[in-house]
Amino acid sequence: MTARSPVPTDAHADVLMTADVAVAGWRSLREPEQRWDWFQKLYDQAAHLDRRYRLALRTGWWEDEIQVELLATLGAWVGMFDYANWVDPEAKARLLFQLQSIRELVRGGAQQFDPERDRKAFEHHLHAQRECEAANHVP
Repeated sequence: MTARSPVPTDAHADVLMTADVAVAGWRSLREPEQRWDWFQKLYDQAAHLDRRYRLALRTGWWEDEIQVELLATLGAWVGMFDYANWVDPEAKARLLFQLQSIRELVRGGAQQFDPERDRKAFEHHLHAQRECEAANHVP
């Protein structure tokens, strides 16, 4: 039995930090450097969303596929309000009403997420589990 690669070979559309267009998610990115960049942006976005909406993220959220997709989607949703000229008070209210459900999904874990402290563990996970590499990485 061969080990299954953590990098799917089929195209998968998910979103990350965008104003009004869907951006290919990490699954459709073939190059390790592209995946690295995508996850680094998600990490920074997660830290921002955690502060802004008091999500109470826990250390290790990047290991949970549901939390990764949820944070990428939430970031895209927020981006439509912040960076696009999308004015829809009802949609913004729906986003805010969903925050409690989002908090419940990201609550697992023993330790509060700390972006500075957790960066090393996050990057180790990218190398070991997601087959990502920084552009300046020297093996």
